[in-house]
This record gives sequence, structure tokens and C-alpha cells, in this order.
Amino acid sequence: MTLAVSRVRGAGTDTQRIHGYDAKSLMGDGTGVVIGIIDSGVDVSHPALAGTVSSGLPRLVAQANFVSSEPANTGDDVFGHGTAVAGQMLSRNATFTGVATDARYVNARVLDSNNSFSGDAQVINGTGFALANGANLLNLSLGYFNSNTSGNSRLSLMADAIVSGFRIPVVVSAGNAGNAANHLPQGPGDAFDVFSVACTSLASNYGQVISTSSWGPTSDGRTVPDIAAAGDQIVTTQQHTAGFGIWSSTSFAAPNVAGILAAQIEYGKSRGFSIDPLVLRATVLNSVEKIKDRNGINWAPTTATTSAGVYTVTRPLNASAGAGMIDGRCNARPIADAISRFVTGAGAVRFNGPRTSAAASAQRTIATQSSRWIHDITCRPEPRGPPAKNRKGSASCGSAPPSRATTNPVRSSTTRAKALASSASASHSRHTEARKSSPGGDDSSSASFDCVP
Repeated sequence: MTLAVSRVRGAGTDTQRIHGYDAKSLMGDGTGVVIGIIDSGVDVSHPALAGTVSSGLPRLVAQANFVSSEPANTGDDVFGHGTAVAGQMLSRNATFTGVATDARYVNARVLDSNNSFSGDAQVINGTGFALANGANLLNLSLGYFNSNTSGNSRLSLMADAIVSGFRIPVVVSAGNAGNAANHLPQGPGDAFDVFSVACTSLASNYGQVISTSSWGPTSDGRTVPDIAAAGDQIVTTQQHTAGFGIWSSTSFAAPNVAGILAAQIEYGKSRGFSIDPLVLRATVLNSVEKIKDRNGINWAPTTATTSAGVYTVTRPLNASAGAGMIDGRCNARPIADAISRFVTGAGAVRFNGPRTSAAASAQRTIATQSSRWIHDITCRPEPRGPPAKNRKGSASCGSAPPSRATTNPVRSSTTRAKALASSASASHSRHTEARKSSPGGDDSSSASFDCVP
């Protein structure tokens, strides 16, 4: 089925703009990566998302529904949000192509038919299901709607614990409250060690943060979001059709980051490089394109001073654009100097965590490991360019209202965060909620875990 397009433009415009196809050419298409999609479900029968990967395994690893108010659902996407998010990373359509086309995925349905969640336990349990089924990269295009932006909500603590405890990168949308009085990134977009992603606008050729994208600093003074990506007027997979729709918000900027991370994870694994989340953070945040902030002002760090000719950056991220816009041409920008400044403590890369006394030593280790990436990607030739994508596509207009929770139970303890992550990880208990295993392979049906209340 082909849907009518309200606005015709070049196929894959957003992916080309962030040089996603260059990332695919330079580093890979996500082979060996399993992406946990924690969202409204996925239409796994969509032609662009179905089938098998190069190894012959099904693209879908496993799926389950965690919305207790809709128990009959087995993971299908009623609203369309999750299918659109999945397409940004995974679509194999010849016209609208993702970056991680050989990655596999876990479909954890945690948002209801209205694209919302009434309690965060279902999000925590869905995340655990993804971890239990082998996800080594998570995308959560969702968030609370409240005034707590200190990184201490249950979802933020869970996300940080997954990064620091399981060493798995977590990508989240920063939120879409940029024009509201409470414009701060909401949890888990305010977490310490995730990739919190802002959205850039099509009107600026994705060179400026859109005004609706949430911006910081957080209520406890941290500069968030971390990075920006194209997310406005995105043409991506539409549920229950074979076609495509147009979606906009930080929800669709986040999977653009996740797709490039999948390529980098494949490349690192194949060459014995560290794929620790903080190594990925160091390389990605220091190979960005400097764009304009939400006010149209050229990128600048939040806090910097010049004294006696010495330029010192104490808060290196921009309040609305983070480090800048992700750039899939990781070899196109000289980031070795930035890493060396970080090693000597000048602050070009300042991680917000892990929240332990060993942070300084751990971060120096991260920087050393990052230098292996730097040498490799700066010594490689430029890619030959993105694949030809000139065919006009078609889609239907859609809107992407941000998913919001109605409650916000808060826990400030790191111990509690670890407990939440552990509850959301594999165990020997049998999971009793409805689950539908993917066809064509028995590796997707054996995982189980404890649910949290």
C-alpha cells in the first residue's frame, strides 16, 4: 500500500544530513547488534522491518506487551510511534533506508494505544525484557511529564544503572517541551550517562535545534541534552501498511543516533575495540557538527572564559544542542585533541557519571580506549558517499505527540537504581505476561525475568 505524501522531498534526507549512510559505509550496518525498542510496539510484519539478517536469523528476536490495561495485545503497534521509531534505525526500504539494516531487534511494547504510560513499571519491565533477550543497545523515545529533572526518577536511575552496570548504551529522547515554561528534559532524558537527544528542524536543513526540543540545564544544574540529530518531518515506516508516514519530535531524532551507534558497535566488536558506553560517548560527542542552538545562535559551550589568552571551558555542552549534531563521518573531524584535553582535565569531554569515587580513573581509561578509535577513524579514507537515493517516496502525514506518564515515583538512591536494573535483567523466574516469540529461531523464546511493581 502506498500512502499520499503531503510534502515531497529527497528520500532519506535526514539520514543523509547526519551522514548516516557514510557511517554505514565506514563502519557497518549493525551486524551482530540487537536493538531494544522500548516503545508503543512495532508492526513486525512491515516489509521494511520483516525478514532475516545476513546470518539467516530473523530480524525480530522477541516481542512482548507490558501494557496491563491492554492484555490482549502481544506487541503490535496500535498508535504507530514505535513502528516509526524502528524504521529510522532498521528500514530496508530502497527509498527510505535506515543505517542499521542488518541489526536485529527486540520489540517491548510499553506505551498504550494512546502512546502513553500510566506507570513506569511497565517501561522498566519492558526494558528488562529487552536486556533478557540480548539487547546490546536500547532506544527509549519516551518520557515523564513532570517538574523533576534531577536524574532521580525511576526511569533515569534505571537507565544510568544499565549504562554503568551492564555497559550497554541507552539512547533517549530529550523531550518536546521546548516552548513550555517547564522546558527542561524529562526523565529518562535527564539521566546522567545516556545519550539524551535533541531535535533539529527540516526548515534549517537540520542545522538548528527546533524550538519545541526540550533544553537545559537540568534542575540540578547539568547541561542536557547531550547531542542533537535530525528529527523533524521524518519519513519513516507506518504501522499496518506497507508504506510510510511523516513524524516529528525528539522521538525520531533519538533513533538516528541509535542507528549510527549500531554501526559503531559493529565496527568496534569486529576489531576488538572497546564498545563501552562511555567510549562511544567520548567518540560520538567529539565528532559532531557544530550547529545553531534553538535561538539561531552559533553553537557555543554553556560556560567558557578567557583569561590571559587561555580559553577555559567549564561546561562544554550547549544548553539546547548539547555537543552538537551527530555526524556519521566519524573520521571527518579531528577529535584526538579533544580527547587529549579531556585526559588532562581541561573538560572537552566531561561525563556526568558513573556516580562513584573511581570516576576519574575510569574516565582516563575510557579516554585511552577512545584513542584507539581516534587513530583508526582518522586514518581511514573518506567514504565514497551515501548510496543513490533519488526516487520520490510517498507517505501520509502523521503527528507524534510525546508520550507522557501521569505519575512520577522518585528514588534518589544509586542502590535503588541498580536494583531496578537488576529487576529488569535476566533471571530464572518465568515471566507471566503475554509474549510472542519471533518465528524462525528458538533463541528468542527462552529468556525470562522478574517484573517490578
